[in-house]
Amino acid sequence: MEEDINPRVLKLNSRYVYSGVNAARRVESLGWSHWLSGEKREERAIYRLLAYPWKDLSEGGVEYEFTSDGEYSRWYLLVSVSAAGEKDSLEFQLDGRILPWSSTGFDDREFYSWSEEEGFSPGNHTFSVRSKTNSTHPTIPRMIGSISIHEFGDAAEFHAHNTHISAYPTWSAYGVKTFRPTNAGCLMRNMSHPSFCNVCQEGMWYQFLQRISLIDDLLVEAEVGNPQAKFLTLQTLKLGQLRDPALGVEGEKLDVAWSLNRVEIESLRDQFQVSAVTGSGEWTVKVTFLTLEVRSDPRGLLSDSKSVTI
Repeated sequence: MEEDINPRVLKLNSRYVYSGVNAARRVESLGWSHWLSGEKREERAIYRLLAYPWKDLSEGGVEYEFTSDGEYSRWYLLVSVSAAGEKDSLEFQLDGRILPWSSTGFDDREFYSWSEEEGFSPGNHTFSVRSKTNSTHPTIPRMIGSISIHEFGDAAEFHAHNTHISAYPTWSAYGVKTFRPTNAGCLMRNMSHPSFCNVCQEGMWYQFLQRISLIDDLLVEAEVGNPQAKFLTLQTLKLGQLRDPALGVEGEKLDVAWSLNRVEIESLRDQFQVSAVTGSGEWTVKVTFLTLEVRSDPRGLLSDSKSVTI
């Protein structure tokens, strides 16, 4: 596959490719280099079949032919089907060999996969699926939704572990290649995975903090019985040490710095309410959100400041 992507093709087919913080067009332009588990490289993989037939299997089965060069070490097959909640309702064949299959028991769209620690032999291969029984669901047709077959390099060429972050190739229905951070270790890639990958988590913080400010307000209040004395009260998001202890997040903190006339007062560090008796002039509070879920903040989204003059 060519790494150079026609921008027009990418735009026209944007619904079918990854986009955002968890996608890159080239290895050289990865947006998650600061999260890589090892060297910056493309994990060795290739697709052999990408099909989205969405065919009602009551009208007959489907068969596809694909070719392999025999140069890979492993293969993986993933299909999605609907209304296949009955036992022994479908039959899948790869090169004439019936693949073991057991229904999850649900009629909604379900995903099933097979893999083998040996690549395909050079030449042509076939994959087919057929319905063995009539669908019993009154409104959902028994359909084959999608079929994907990939081959991978050996363990040194392709890290399959879902915690590994690298440049994993993925292809659109039109063969457009982009890269994602993990093999299948993210809810954005695998709906059965329990969490988002580090890259997506970081991207979500970017999205949140583009829309909201860390500081809600900086209040100036007079001391009871002494209207000349002022208190400054910082109102900020309940993150870090302000979270409910039961919902605490390891490594998370709000760093608070107070300055008077642009000179920081170190003794007021991490205070959320301070007395202004120290002096008059321009008071500034700067809040920085520290979290292990963000390693890079090029736009300064994790810091906010507010000033008042007393």
